Amino acid sequence: LLAVRIASAVPFQIQRAQERAWANAAAQVAIRWLTTAAALALLLAGPRRPSSVLLATLIVEVLVALVAVADLRRTGVLVRPRLAHEPLAGAVRYGAPLAVSAAAGVLLAYGDRFVVERLLGLDAVATYSVACDTARRLAETLLAPVQLAVVPV
Repeated sequence: LLAVRIASAVPFQIQRAQERAWANAAAQVAIRWLTTAAALALLLAGPRRPSSVLLATLIVEVLVALVAVADLRRTGVLVRPRLAHEPLAGAVRYGAPLAVSAAAGVLLAYGDRFVVERLLGLDAVATYSVACDTARRLAETLLAPVQLAVVPV
């Protein structure tokens, strides 16, 4: 799921750079609604495990990213890259620490839940997660419009 989210950020950022905010917003809304629908379908059809929700999230995010990539290829924005070794190596040297940092952020966001579950149990995780997720969503709600306005500039 982490790899999918990192890779899918590329076509979404390209859409934002093209000032196609409607396509980016439609993708984000589709991810939320389709993930909910797929998770409910998997939970009702099979065993009720957290892995069902993760599987639904993975499937939906891959499909939405593939649709975004297909759209960008159709318009001619994405073409097969022809990069020389030197610029590619430089990009990897520059981007690898950023990728490690992004992965560390995700691990930090979910690692605390793992520790709380091990020390205090699942009820404590639920209590902790509601407060933590509410604060994160509030911050995203306040910062998303600013990011949409500033990043294209």
